[in-house]
Amino acid sequence: MNIPQIKFFALSLVLAAGLIGCDKKGPAETAGEKIDQAASSITEKTEDVMENKRAVVKEHATDMQEQVAETAEDAAITAQVKSAFAADPEISTFDIQVNTHGGMVTLHGAVATAAVSNRVQQVASTVTNVKVVDNRLQVATP
Repeated sequence: MNIPQIKFFALSLVLAAGLIGCDKKGPAETAGEKIDQAASSITEKTEDVMENKRAVVKEHATDMQEQVAETAEDAAITAQVKSAFAADPEISTFDIQVNTHGGMVTLHGAVATAAVSNRVQQVASTVTNVKVVDNRLQVATP
């Protein structure tokens, strides 16, 4: 090998080493990749959080719909019980408060006799969707 060939070979090695060095990433490229990875991770986590929030909102909406339906049913039961009382001449003259929760009817007020109290309870219990009647009526003393 002569000197020009050695110089050419050495120059070729230097150029090859330089090209290999160009493939290495510098600090800017590495930082850019890290930023891209962080942004991707944040996007994924944000999507997960949003999906969880949607599930919670859906669950609460379902709970609220059930509560509204139960409240509406309880109001209908109360109205039906009061209508039944108004239609019964034996108990229509008494001031009886009716509260309904979950199909359980609670009766408050004062009646003249234990027989009237029993009649009020019996009438209330015949109304559709009444599960239980809690008779808290007071019998007036003569």
